[in-house]
Parts: sequence; C-alpha cells; structure tokens
Amino acid sequence: MPSSSQEDKLHAFLSVTCAEPELAQQLLESNDGDLEKAIESFFAIKEAETELEQPTTQDTVIDTNNNNNENNSEHNTMPTPQAPCMEEEEEEEEVVIPARRMAPRRSSSHSSRRYVPENLGEGRLGQLYAPPSDLNYENSYEQALEKGREEKKWVLVNLQQDGNFSCLLLNREVWSDSTIKEFIQSSFIFWQRDVLSDDAVPFCARYSVNSFPFVAVIDPRTGEKVLQLDLEDNERIEKNYIVSSLCNFLEMNVLDEWTAPRSSRRPDVPLVGSYRNNNDVIEESRHDERNEEDSQLAEAIAASLEERPLSRGEYSEFYSNEETRTASQYASMTNPHLAEERELKMEQDAALAAAEAADRARLMRAEEERKQKLLQKEEEWRQQEEREAVEATRHMRQRLKKSVLKDEPPENSPHVTELLLRLPDGRKVVRRFQDSDQLQVVVDFVVYETGLSEDEFQLIVPYPRKVLSNMEATLADYSLITKAALIVERN
Repeated sequence: MPSSSQEDKLHAFLSVTCAEPELAQQLLESNDGDLEKAIESFFAIKEAETELEQPTTQDTVIDTNNNNNENNSEHNTMPTPQAPCMEEEEEEEEVVIPARRMAPRRSSSHSSRRYVPENLGEGRLGQLYAPPSDLNYENSYEQALEKGREEKKWVLVNLQQDGNFSCLLLNREVWSDSTIKEFIQSSFIFWQRDVLSDDAVPFCARYSVNSFPFVAVIDPRTGEKVLQLDLEDNERIEKNYIVSSLCNFLEMNVLDEWTAPRSSRRPDVPLVGSYRNNNDVIEESRHDERNEEDSQLAEAIAASLEERPLSRGEYSEFYSNEETRTASQYASMTNPHLAEERELKMEQDAALAAAEAADRARLMRAEEERKQKLLQKEEEWRQQEEREAVEATRHMRQRLKKSVLKDEPPENSPHVTELLLRLPDGRKVVRRFQDSDQLQVVVDFVVYETGLSEDEFQLIVPYPRKVLSNMEATLADYSLITKAALIVERN
C-alpha cells in the first residue's frame, strides 16, 4: 500500500491537474515521486496533444539546416519545427519538440522585472501558480525603499527559487487572495523577485539569504530587516500564519519620521508614537517630575538635618516648581475644554484597546482551530497506520499458512472427515481433512481463513462443550470422523 507521503502527493497532483488516478500514479512513479516534475510532465503531455491536433500554420519555421542534412542521410525523418521567441528586445529561435512545448527564455535585460517561473509555461499550471503581477513593485530594490519612505509603508520582500514547490504554493495560496492583496497594498510595498535575478543577487548577499521561500519586512528608512517569517515547513505556507504575523508586526510598530521598529530599538530608549495608551505616556512624564521633586525634597531634608539652611536659589527653585505644578493641575481640572478632550481621548483609547483585544482573541481562536485540525489529522494518520500494520500482519500469516497447508482430499476418499467450522465473523466454512491429520492442520486452516494468530482463538466442540488443546492429537483421537462441527472462538 502507498505511504501517507505518496498519498499526499497523489492528492496534490489530482487537485492541480484533475487527471485520472491511474495516469497520476504512473507519472509520479516515472518521476521517482517528484511532484513538481510529475505535474510539469502532465501539462507538457496535454500541450503536446494540443500541438499535434492543430494544423501547421505560417508561423512554424522549419530548420533548413536539419532538413538538408536529413535529405542527405540514408533514412528520411520528419523535420523538427521551431517556434520564434516571444521576447520584445531580443529575438531568439528555440526548437519545439512535438512532445513538449518549451517556455520562452528570460532575457538578461529583464532580470530586474517581475519574477515569472520558467518551468510553468502558459498553460493551466502557469495560471494556478502565477506570481502576483498586479501586486509586485517592478522597479529596483532601492526604488522600492524610496517609495516606502515617501508613502510611509514597510517593504515586504519575497524571494522565490525556481523549481521550489513551496514558492509556487505561496503564489497560489497567499498572494493570489484578493483580501490579502488589499491588506498588503494598504501597508506594504510588495517586492518579489527570483533569487537569480540581477536585483536579488546583491539582496541575498547583503541579508545572508540562504533558504527559500524568503519573506521579510524591511524598514525603508534604514534598510534593516525587522521581521522574517519562518517558512521552513509547508504547514507555515498558509494564510492564517502569514496574515497574523504581519498584523502582529503592524500592531507593534508604526512607521513615521519619529519612531523606529521595536525589534531594533535600544532598551533604554522610550517608545513614542507607537500603539501605546496616551494616559501611560502622561503618567510616565508625571512620574519623572515627581521623582525630580522628591529628590529636591530629600536634599532639603538632608540639609536641615545637617543644620545647613537652604540657599536662596534652592529655596526659590523648590517652591517655584511646587507652585507651578499645583497651578497646572488646577488649570487642567477646571478647564472644561481640556476635560472634554481628556474624556474623548480616554474613550478612543478604550475603543482601541477593545478592538485590539478582539483581534487578538480572533487570531488565538483561529490558531487554536488550526492546531486542533492538525492534531485530528495526526490522529487519523496514526489510526490508519495501525490499521495498515494489522492488515499487513494478517496477510503475512495467511501467506505463511497457505504454503504449509495440504491439499483438500477428494470427497469420496476413505478416512475423510468433513468439518463444519463456524468462524468468529459469523461465516461457516466446510472443509475435508484426513481423520489421521493432527489438530494443528485444522488450526493452520483457520489461520489461513481468518488471518488471526494461533493465540487469538481456540477450537471448541459444541456439544458436549469441549476445548481442543492438544495440537498433536489426530481428529480420530477426538472422535471427529466422517462429519463434525467445530466452533472457532476468540480468546
């Protein structure tokens, strides 16, 4: 039976191609279980069938050199057609094999443009895994940083590797979603490139990129990598994980001219302008003022204990600060305009805190549901493996017992006992044995019929009830001659 990984590959192949299961299995086996090559082979076959069904047009170019050589050879073969390259700036002829249509090559002058995987072609597979051309910023990386600074947006970088199926899944499952596109366009400059493009090579050297797909958030002001998503596991290439990671990052960081990301901030620098409660900021400033005043009061007490009178400047400064603080508090409490603004700000902060709490609760529920689904799937796989192991063991026992069983004697042979065996699953089986056969022969036949081990059942004479346990005794020793009935009972 195929393993769980082979079944997953077969299911993925059928979901992408809608092919017949037999053809899918053959293509996976012929490509040594490589899912990407198998899918590519399927669409290549379909496109080749379409090519062979279409008549030759004027756009088909015959390789004259090959034609002349073949005319001079002893065996005449069909000429190989060529298709013109579709590049705008550079024309290049490529040989088109009837069994498979080649995709146009990328010119080096277009290496900084949007990433188009070479091995997808223009058929159905190319449409399923096509990169988000309407979302991708096509200019250089430095221009993407400049645009991020102008529009006050983070730069979301995605580097993809040709032939990496996880990169294709990222295009199909995440970047193609219309809701995610709107979310990214509102807060990010999306910059996607092939790892071998002219733009991506210096980027990989600068940020030490060595695993793909690579998804990271870049600060456009400093060029610092402030967030990198962990996409080593295919389970992470899903909407919930990527969207929740980006949402959490936006909640913790605000991009403006005064703030920097929290991940790159020094611990001793206070955070200003981010998602903080304004009451906390006011309370911190008041706390600092109180600390300063407390230090001044402590100095005054220490001076009095030392019987040193305060200087005139120290005395006037202390009471001046105290009077200013009292006057400020009184004006703030009695001013109706300030009181109204304070209440409005507190309401806004409470509403923001409630919205953030709701979002966090929703993301936690989604994450919990995802974990439950994974656990349920793992439990199903474990049970399936156990069933497969039990079934394999049963078949092995049956094959072993079949090799040692004697042929059934003819019906009219002398000294033949016809036994009626009632099996544990309710079936009734009639089989002939020699009355000189030992009881072990009957046990071997039961194992062959049921797949049970010898320790899992016993043979019982129904009336009077008697358990047969001596395997070396013959049927004649147990008076089981001519015709008899036995019950196969599980222990």
